[in-house]
Parts: sequence; structure tokens; C-alpha cells
Amino acid sequence: MTEIRKNIENMKNKVKECAIQSDRSPDDIQIIAVGKTFPVEVLQEAYSYGVRSFGENKVQELVEKMNSMSKDLQWHMIGHLQKNKAKYIAGEVTLIHSLDSVDLAKEIDKVARKKDCIQQVLVQVNISEEETKFGLPVNQVVGFLEEVSNFSGIQVKGLMTIGPKTKDKDYIRE
Repeated sequence: MTEIRKNIENMKNKVKECAIQSDRSPDDIQIIAVGKTFPVEVLQEAYSYGVRSFGENKVQELVEKMNSMSKDLQWHMIGHLQKNKAKYIAGEVTLIHSLDSVDLAKEIDKVARKKDCIQQVLVQVNISEEETKFGLPVNQVVGFLEEVSNFSGIQVKGLMTIGPKTKDKDYIRE
């Protein structure tokens, strides 16, 4: 068994175990394989073992991989997205995980409407209030959601947060 196959099986087992502990169905949980920096061949191997959702954190890498792999995949933009690069992925990816400004929302909305589609997004929230992380401050989320709810080319599916970088479980739970 290859290392990739072992990793996929281990992840599926961990997800199943956690789902059962949380009274959820493992079928309701989607695993997104993050392919950043890995060559297409590695993603193709993961595909051969049943992986159908991939995440990338750089637009250029995402577009290159999207164009060279099977069309039955779901692609996720998981990294910070600059407004000037939205045109390359809006309407092309399943989900953008990093909507963090009205200007970016306007651009995604414009591109999605041109392509006659609705782009699903997650609003990125900087809950740890770390200056090195992207995302909206917590106190701006409600107003932001009210504003982008008027955009016909965007559908907000939820929030994406990155917690503080610490091993202190009590601090993380705060």
C-alpha cells in the first residue's frame, strides 16, 4: 500500500471515528485533500483511491491542476484570494473558503454573474485577532453578511476560521 493510500485510509478512519463520537454520519462529512505544492501526479494517485475534492491555496496552482485533471472533481480555494485573481476561479471552483472583504465580494459577484452562476463562499473570520492572519474581525461579521446578502452572484455557505497557534486546548476553546 502506498503512503498516499495509507494517509487517505487513516484520514477516513479518523473522520468516521470522530463522526460517530459526535452522533453524526460519516457520510455527511467531506474530506478535502490539500494538494498545495504537490505535483499533479500525487493528486492523480489520490484520485485513483477515490478522492474527489481538492483544495489549493494559490490561484495559479489551482488553475493549472484543475485544467490537467478529471472534470468530475470539486475544487476549493483555501488560501487568501486577491481581488485581481478572483476572475480566474469565480464560477470555476466549488467553494471559495476565504472571502474577507466587500471589494473581493463585489469582484466575485461580478465574475459569477457574467458566467451566469452563483459562487459559493465561506466568510473568513479572524477569531484569534492575530495581525498575521487574514479575515474579518468578529465585530464586523454581521454587517458584512448583511451587505453581501444583496449580491446575486454569491451564496455564503458559512464561516471559515483559523484558531490561534497554540497547543493549549483551554485557550483554543475560548
